[in-house]
Amino acid sequence: MVIYYDEDHLRNRQETFLRDEKGTVLYRGIYDFSYKYRTRIFRDLIEAAYVELDITSEYPRVLFCDPDGKKIRELIRKDGLYLDEIPVEKNGSGFSYMSASAKDGILDTGEEDILTCVLLLFAMIEIERKK
Repeated sequence: MVIYYDEDHLRNRQETFLRDEKGTVLYRGIYDFSYKYRTRIFRDLIEAAYVELDITSEYPRVLFCDPDGKKIRELIRKDGLYLDEIPVEKNGSGFSYMSASAKDGILDTGEEDILTCVLLLFAMIEIERKK
């Protein structure tokens, strides 16, 4: 599935809508100012998950959590690598992950789970904030 988003909104922590080719909003990400370094991901009006930069970690690490705070997975940046269960390759402001990729406002989920790809998109922005 191909999903479109505004790269400037994503990078600048503005409300970011992820739309299909018809313009239908599939997901939206909202930076949560009350929980610094957290972006909440909604499908319709229901929170699907959130990503949060773990500022206590030795290495830059972003947690992927369900709405109740249970960790789903994590992304760690160490020695120039982005490590999830499978390595994620950073490409400028985008990424490649198995058959999925994101670049220039286009997220192609390939054969991967859509929510996982959406979470990776927001996680890649957060993990770059901690240098």
